Amino acid sequence: MTPSDPIAPWPLVKRGAKVFPVRSLQQLLRGVQEVMKFHDQSGGAEGGGVQIDGIFGPKTDAFVCGFQEALEITVDGIVGPVTWRALASGMLSG
Repeated sequence: MTPSDPIAPWPLVKRGAKVFPVRSLQQLLRGVQEVMKFHDQSGGAEGGGVQIDGIFGPKTDAFVCGFQEALEITVDGIVGPVTWRALASGMLSG
């Protein structure tokens, strides 16, 4: 862990996960979903946004993939270091 990366190592989160930090991930996704019409790139999962339920299911997976696509990073539905940094830094907020 370095001072420039306070939560390293970044947790690896993917579809099927039901433990920490899925809720945190869902909250971050909800915060960026409206930016750049995010729901248009989420496989049609726009009905109400990401549900913060702590379960990395199909809807969370669709939003993760849409976020990755919008940033032109590897679209694999897996939230690893690159995706976490993008979410935490607010790369789509401006």
